[in-house]
Amino acid sequence: MSIADRYIEYRQRGHSATSAYHFAATPPIDPLEWEECNGMLIAKWEENGFEVEAAVLPDDHPDTSWLGEFTGRWQPGAVRHSDGVRLFPWFMPATTYDDHFRALRQMNYRRHEADCLARQYVQRDYARAASMGDDWGFIGIEVTVSVIGVILGRNSLWGIESDAGEGYFTETARNIAVDAIEEAKERREEICGELCAKNRPQLDS
Repeated sequence: MSIADRYIEYRQRGHSATSAYHFAATPPIDPLEWEECNGMLIAKWEENGFEVEAAVLPDDHPDTSWLGEFTGRWQPGAVRHSDGVRLFPWFMPATTYDDHFRALRQMNYRRHEADCLARQYVQRDYARAASMGDDWGFIGIEVTVSVIGVILGRNSLWGIESDAGEGYFTETARNIAVDAIEEAKERREEICGELCAKNRPQLDS
C-alpha cells in the first residue's frame, strides 16, 4: 500500500491531516500481543524502563462528523439512502466527491482514475455509515505507563472503528504511548526531586 493510500485510509478513520500523514509515512512497527481480559482487549509491553499497558475500550459518544450524516434535505454531494431502515432519505458525506477528486488530482492521479476512486470513496463512506451500529461501532485505545504499579503517564485516542484490526490497534497504541512515556519520565523526575529534597540533611541556621 502506498503512502498516498495509507494517508487516505487514516483520514477516513478520523485523523487530522498532519496525524494521517505522520502515520502513513511511518514504517510498520513491531506487533503487540493482544489478549482478552474481562471483555476488553489488553496489550502489555516494556519500554524505557516503564510498564506500558494498552486497553481497547468502548466509545459510547463518538464523533462521527468525519464520516458524514443522514439528513432529510438534499444538498450538492448528497447520496440517496436506499435502505428504508433509517429515517432520512439522504446521506451527506463529510468528504464529498469533489473533495476526493481534488485531493487525488493533487496526488497526480489521472482524471479518469481520480473520478473512479472519488466515486468509490463516497459510496464506501455511505455504506460504512449505513452499517454503523450493526456490523461495527467505535472504540478508544487508552495507554497507561507505570512503575511497580504506580501510573505515571496516560494517553488515549477515541473514535476508532471497532473492526480496524489488531494491526491498527497496535500502531495506534505505539504512537500514543510516546506522549504517555514522556509524561511518565517527567513525573518520575519530579518524584525523584521531591524525595531528594525531603531526604536532604537540614543545615543549621
